[in-house]
Amino acid sequence: MTIAMERPTTTSIRGGRYPDLPSEPRDWRTHGHCTTSTLEFIPTIEHGVRITASTARLRQHCTGCPVQKWCALEALKQINTFGSLDGVWAGQASSLTMKLAAFNQLLQTLGAVAELPDTHYLVLPDRLARRRAHISTLVAAGYTATEIARHLGLSAVTVERDLEAVTTPATR
Repeated sequence: MTIAMERPTTTSIRGGRYPDLPSEPRDWRTHGHCTTSTLEFIPTIEHGVRITASTARLRQHCTGCPVQKWCALEALKQINTFGSLDGVWAGQASSLTMKLAAFNQLLQTLGAVAELPDTHYLVLPDRLARRRAHISTLVAAGYTATEIARHLGLSAVTVERDLEAVTTPATR
């Protein structure tokens, strides 16, 4: 059996929770503008149209950042895992108390920055649809229901139910 070696400058996320995403630079976080900023990072963002001056400066600091794509991708993974996001990611301000329409717009904007298609599961607005599309992607990559449950932190029953829902046409 031959084992393929990865290039040392990338970390493969294939074989993990996101087998359909590209490999990311191993140390991409160290190349972000935010790592050299003198601005203090305060993750709480005011909701609504009010954005504090410090948040505006943080967002502006992201302009032209060489790792904005990877930052947006990481933000989408955080949303997929935890259901929310707080702080400034890839130049976008997010709050735990965002209204649904603003949150859905955030998903679309981060998806565009990460260069994902509008139909990718990470940018779908409905959490259940996002989870089921993610499971479908893992099945297509050859994962078993047990492996998917372990990767996503779900019960095997939930994975089986979701698999049945995506493979069985709706009859109503």
